[in-house]
Amino acid sequence: MAEELSVRSGEHEDFTRLVIKVPEGTSWTLDSSDRGARLNVELPDVTYDTDAVFERLSQNRLLFLKQEKPGDDLDIGFACNCVANGFLHAGAMIVIDIRESKDKPSAPLVLPLARTKPRETLHAARRSSPQTPDQAPKTGIHALPTPVPSLNIARTGEEIEARLLTQVLKGTDQEVLDLDLAAVGPRQSGASLQAALERTLNLHNIAVGTVVDRDLTGDPTGISLLEPETACLSDNVLDFASWSNGTSFSTQLANARSNLFGEFDRLDRGQALRLARLFAYFGFGAEAKQILELANHSSDESSRIRAIAAAVEKTTALAENPFIGQQRCGGDAALWATLTEGHVAENADTEAIELAFLRLPDHLVTHLGPELARLLTKADQLEAARRILRAVERVGVNSKATTALVEAELASAEENPEREENKLKDAVEAEQATAEAPLALIRLIEKRWEEQGVVSGKEVELAAAFALEYRRSELGNPLKMAHVLAMALNQQFDEAMGTLFGERDHRPRKMWGQTFERVAVAMTERADDITFLRHTVGLSSDLISVMSDDAVDVVAGRLVSLGFHETALSLAGDRGVQREARAMILARAALETGLPHRAMLAVEEYTTPAASLVRADAMYSSGNYAAAAEHASQMGDNEAATRYLWLADAWDHVSGEAGTKYPLIVGLSRDLSAQAAHNALPPLAESKRLLENSTLTREMVGDLIGQFD
Repeated sequence: MAEELSVRSGEHEDFTRLVIKVPEGTSWTLDSSDRGARLNVELPDVTYDTDAVFERLSQNRLLFLKQEKPGDDLDIGFACNCVANGFLHAGAMIVIDIRESKDKPSAPLVLPLARTKPRETLHAARRSSPQTPDQAPKTGIHALPTPVPSLNIARTGEEIEARLLTQVLKGTDQEVLDLDLAAVGPRQSGASLQAALERTLNLHNIAVGTVVDRDLTGDPTGISLLEPETACLSDNVLDFASWSNGTSFSTQLANARSNLFGEFDRLDRGQALRLARLFAYFGFGAEAKQILELANHSSDESSRIRAIAAAVEKTTALAENPFIGQQRCGGDAALWATLTEGHVAENADTEAIELAFLRLPDHLVTHLGPELARLLTKADQLEAARRILRAVERVGVNSKATTALVEAELASAEENPEREENKLKDAVEAEQATAEAPLALIRLIEKRWEEQGVVSGKEVELAAAFALEYRRSELGNPLKMAHVLAMALNQQFDEAMGTLFGERDHRPRKMWGQTFERVAVAMTERADDITFLRHTVGLSSDLISVMSDDAVDVVAGRLVSLGFHETALSLAGDRGVQREARAMILARAALETGLPHRAMLAVEEYTTPAASLVRADAMYSSGNYAAAAEHASQMGDNEAATRYLWLADAWDHVSGEAGTKYPLIVGLSRDLSAQAAHNALPPLAESKRLLENSTLTREMVGDLIGQFD
């Protein structure tokens, strides 16, 4: 096959730009000619696809693009006194800029009001001398009358077209004109007239921008090859309904394939596009893309077919999406923009999207409806999502599992957990559910985890079966991790950890780490002490690194409560994250291991009551009871403060209004001291006094001891 190069165009204020993508290393030359230029590309039998060039132009600098036969040069005709400059961009793009020449033109230029055949028309302005109306060429394009300078009302075609365009746009802004023209009456030529008008005025290719937009494009070379496609794509251009003629698929397929190759087995690119449209219309996206690759065809139409084929295959990764920014538009373009972009934009016209969806054939309604409802649900367009699902149900041939899965997402958005649970179960248990059943089971297990619920033994067995069945598919790893989590939620911690570590090297690290973290948290909250300690004591730094800070704090907190303070220190101390919850755990573990100064350092940056209590306990552990009493008093713990003062023998500082038991203890201690303090008496007198006061002393000592637990 000959090498076909696609020619694309872009309109700028001062110049018209043509862009031709060529293989890297291709030699080329651009030579000037009379009111034009000639491009030579050194490729054998090269041809140029120029179908979409004039759809983007509005300044009337380019008159025609023409190639006599494959391998010939590309003739570029100017409709102005212009010059062409060419350069190579990115090593694989020939860029040709057509600008107004500063030299005075040799003859007056007369432009037409319309271009019915921009690629082939040779205008009378190319002649060296002006013509009268009677001498105008008979090509279906009427030249303007000879101007009358004395009246000062003559205008060139370019000026008249510009004024006409300005007035049309002004009327549109005032809502007295509608650019979406429809055929008038039963005339057969209505559609062609509409298409000709759109090509002539180029109203759907007007873009507004500033130098700020240009500077924000991120191109370090400052070269903007093509203006962004922001205009709305009308149904007259897309015309999705005409991609099938209403007969059976087999009949249309046979006709299209029989005409795919012509004489000498040359591929008919027009028939290839027709076949690709047919495949996409009937839901065979992969086949449509294969035909486009076979045709090696690059145009706006083939780009639209490729995007719709991707939407049918439910793949949104497109290198070039012609529907970008079309969700705000009416018609079918809004629907395909939503499906190809994979989300509902904030400015999306949801009403137009719904109407376009209802115009789809039944097989696409059932195929694309659940996905569209899911996207609307994500965008919080719940009523629209319900209407889409009802439309799918009316067709009545869709998989119940697919619909139930989307209804579960809708119930989740409505914060209806009971309905979500029921719909997920319906999807899991539905017949002929294919991939929807394991997906629903994964989401069901996730839901149980989020709600801190449990998973039944039957669901654990089903997860194991799905994990085995889909082990070589995209769902293989997610199902294995869901099975592990299901076992943990069923308190089968030994089995969960055994499965999790069985093939650790073959699992995605992020998914594996998230599952390990969840199992560890579930064990911390639900497992008995022996099971918990068996799997958490001695965790390696590699395992700790995959756990989140919250999970580490939960596990370390239980280790502290069980008395494994050194293990908690090694687990939480290696994280290097400054957060109060972590500091409290480290401080408590340090206190219990006889490291009061490390505990003080852990809470050094915090001033909360809990941190003050840690400081008080650290001072107490180091024997500084007075300082401990001061910290306890600052945090309002009078009980601890008076206790530390008692231990520090600072009885005089204990207030009698402290509201604790220690003022009474201090009082009893003082009374006992008073009992012991007496003047020196003879032995018999002292013995008599002790004997007389022994009962009172025993009662006071008993009261003092009774104040302590």
